[in-house]
Amino acid sequence: MNDPIVNIQDIFTDFFPDYNLTENFCNYTIKEFLRALPATVVQDAMITACSKMKGADQAVSYFCGICWRKIKTGQQIEPIAAKKKPIVKIPVNPYVVRHIIEITSLSFQDRRNLIAIYCLSCLSGGRVACDWAMRFLKIPKPKIGMLRRQLDAVIAITAKEDRL
Repeated sequence: MNDPIVNIQDIFTDFFPDYNLTENFCNYTIKEFLRALPATVVQDAMITACSKMKGADQAVSYFCGICWRKIKTGQQIEPIAAKKKPIVKIPVNPYVVRHIIEITSLSFQDRRNLIAIYCLSCLSGGRVACDWAMRFLKIPKPKIGMLRRQLDAVIAITAKEDRL
């Protein structure tokens, strides 16, 4: 059986291995928080506090502040795990990406932009990818044409290798 107090202690000691939460803190303070808030919200508060603070004492104070604020405002936010959006799988050929990375004639920035354009073109089609690259990556139109030709060449090379 997973005891939420033990889980919260484990989270704290994962971040601060040389420190333990006191028995009084666990039996009174954490229990009070667990009466008012869901266990996942209290656990997320401990993760947030420990990851933002450098010292154990500051983390405990910050943790209490998070929990009291949520209790006082009636804010029972969904836990972090529940907020995660599903991962979108892009139908990307990893060999194309590898070839792009290996192009030494391009700068790191150009290779990164080329990978972004390739991934977007896999999702939506070439024209949208170029428009997106100009707007959000701030790539000038002449450079887009050069990158697009480079991408077409890489895809052609990869297709030949796949047939071999």
